[in-house]
Amino acid sequence: MAKFRQRGKTWSYHIYLGLDPLTKKRKEISKGGFKT
Repeated sequence: MAKFRQRGKTWSYHIYLGLDPLTKKRKEISKGGFKT
């Protein structure tokens, strides 16, 4: 699942990858600073 969010004049995204089977923690990728 991906979430897009506007912070002021820039955008960021978060992608949820699922749970890590070893650590049972959430895996996510996020990046920001995009103009559009």
